[in-house]
Amino acid sequence: MSPTFREIVLGDLLSSISGTKPLIVAGGLTLQSAVVMAHERQEIDTFAIVDDSQVLIGVLTVDALVEDVLADLFPEGFLPDVTGVDSLMSSAGLFVKHRVVEEIMDEPHSVNHSDLVGSAIQKMRINKLRGLPIVDTGGRVTGYLDLFDVLVGWVTSEPDEMKGV
Repeated sequence: MSPTFREIVLGDLLSSISGTKPLIVAGGLTLQSAVVMAHERQEIDTFAIVDDSQVLIGVLTVDALVEDVLADLFPEGFLPDVTGVDSLMSSAGLFVKHRVVEEIMDEPHSVNHSDLVGSAIQKMRINKLRGLPIVDTGGRVTGYLDLFDVLVGWVTSEPDEMKGV
């Protein structure tokens, strides 16, 4: 990725690619419904969790959703290192049955249209996310950016001689 591409404003990048529609859900959405939605929208890796005012309150990765649900369904698969009471007690969090996405969401990581591509990538990498909601100045979700969108934007913006990755 060229230094100039890193300095492109997300709004400019997004105007040049089709992008991916965000997956916006309320915090009270059941985990079962979230699993169905994730299956229907497999191009999305990160849910945008919003409050009643549609303001971003958290994010939830599909991986975190799968891990949480599977830990409830198959706890023995998540306890390979349990060898005694002490290790069982330290693993007790795996047995907490969550019901809604708000219970397992992460902080509201996001980007906005004025952020630079480089800072968006850095935010994803630091927070171990493959995608981020794009929010307006009021914190309402307006879009979604993932690493593949960035890659497509780079490929379509670079001169042909730079494309030989």
